[in-house]
Amino acid sequence: MGIFMQQFFHQKTTQFFLTVLATYLFMKYLSPFITPFLAAFLIVWAMNPYIERVHQNTRFKKSFVAGLLLMIWVILFIWVLWIFSFIVMNGGGDLWSRIPDYFSNWETALSCCCDNLERLFGFNGQKLQGFVIQQITVFADNFQTNIMPVIMGKSVTYMKGMISCFAFFAVVFIAVMLLVKDYGEIAQKLEAPEFRGIREVFRKVVAYLKTFLRAQLIILLIISVLCAVTLSLIGMSGAVFYGFLTGFMDMLPFIGTGIMLLPLGVIYFFTGEYWKAIVCIVLYGLCALIREMLEPRLIGDKVGIWPIGILFSVFAGVHLFGVAGVIKGPLSLVIICEILKFLWYTEDHEKDG
Repeated sequence: MGIFMQQFFHQKTTQFFLTVLATYLFMKYLSPFITPFLAAFLIVWAMNPYIERVHQNTRFKKSFVAGLLLMIWVILFIWVLWIFSFIVMNGGGDLWSRIPDYFSNWETALSCCCDNLERLFGFNGQKLQGFVIQQITVFADNFQTNIMPVIMGKSVTYMKGMISCFAFFAVVFIAVMLLVKDYGEIAQKLEAPEFRGIREVFRKVVAYLKTFLRAQLIILLIISVLCAVTLSLIGMSGAVFYGFLTGFMDMLPFIGTGIMLLPLGVIYFFTGEYWKAIVCIVLYGLCALIREMLEPRLIGDKVGIWPIGILFSVFAGVHLFGVAGVIKGPLSLVIICEILKFLWYTEDHEKDG
């Protein structure tokens, strides 16, 4: 029985399915509990060289140095967030003030559209216009009476989410303070030969996270510049602000450039600027194409995984883990590949030996 079980677990097919199953269970059920501690370990790993240098020069406690560095990072993050919010509020307020101008002649544009439909297809233009206006009014009333109360009713859920987010960062901060004291001993123990597989997986995961962030920044810059230049060429006021905000929205999962460019195209359509509306629609499709083409290549080429594999992992991750699958899917693929590489390399090496 022992020989049979040994042969069973050494079969590569069995190892593959067990690794996939274990990775799925880990990402699905365990990762929410240990993510703060993994994040804390990554932070300590990244800060440790600076902590050691400051500790040796000043003799301050490592926990104090780590807390000071974290506070500096938090202050810088809040400062950048404040600047971004200031820019958004100024640009957004300017854009909001122009909305009445955008819609000042929408009824005229609608009337022209209905007249064209009457001339081409024989529809009653006046009745069609009245029907459209009536449906818009009904939608606005339903939004105010049905949808808005539901959104406001979710305020408790949003508050719970904010508390959970605050608790997450608090746990990370405390875990960093505790890990700093024992990091040297933990790192020394992890250098043992029996932890070689864990070290390889950890290095690959860190490499993926770096590559992922770098890819997102590159795509953000490309899409932001493309949108800003294109919207400037069609004569849109505040095009630079709107373009970079569009690029930022594209970086957010399941939001994308459509939330910015499609409404803008609708506004241009109803104000009679049809060619600008077409430009916005084409620009939206081009931005989506750029992300779909660049993201797998920028990530896959650096991590050592085929771009089609990264694309598949994102697709599967979204179906298995929800929105978090955008990150969990590729991470799961990296972990599976590295575990299998370690297992199969060790097994083949033992056979050759």
